[in-house]
Amino acid sequence: DQDAPDWRLRLANPASGGVGWIPSLSLVNARLRVMRASSGLDERLDGLDATLWWRSRQSPASLAAEFRWRAEAARVSAWLGAPATVLAGGESATRVELHAPSIDLEFGGHLGGEKGESLAGRLALASPSLRRLLRLTTFDPPLPGAAERLRLDCDVNLRARALSLSEARIELDESDFDGVLSLRYEDGA
Repeated sequence: DQDAPDWRLRLANPASGGVGWIPSLSLVNARLRVMRASSGLDERLDGLDATLWWRSRQSPASLAAEFRWRAEAARVSAWLGAPATVLAGGESATRVELHAPSIDLEFGGHLGGEKGESLAGRLALASPSLRRLLRLTTFDPPLPGAAERLRLDCDVNLRARALSLSEARIELDESDFDGVLSLRYEDGA
């Protein structure tokens, strides 16, 4: 079938990776579907071309992917300095980039912590249209004015139930904002 995904597992060097270790995993023209009945989540990434490299348990891991999400083409690259440490409950340096017509995002910082529930570092985000970006996420609040060109540069600290943006510089259309934004999720709120 021409439309069926081409799943390829490539073993780059079996001798260095140990028994059962796969240092490189590639998906070609795949579809990834994430569903969660309790929340109604049903998302798809189509045309997914992705490669994950993790040569050994002691080495960094990296991911490169291209896909379509809600009819928008996107490209992602990610690097994690010590994935085995994160899996064991520790912390690691990380870098993520996402590029698509509606958003350019770059993050550099640390991931992990005691339960792997924290992310801290510097975030830069740009969008030619905040309104269009929010519509893609199905979160479409009423916005004053044009709500088009957005730039955000800030320190981000994300914990299990809290998000803090500090040293934030936000440009929306012709307006500039500086400061701190904090959000906290409470059960039942």
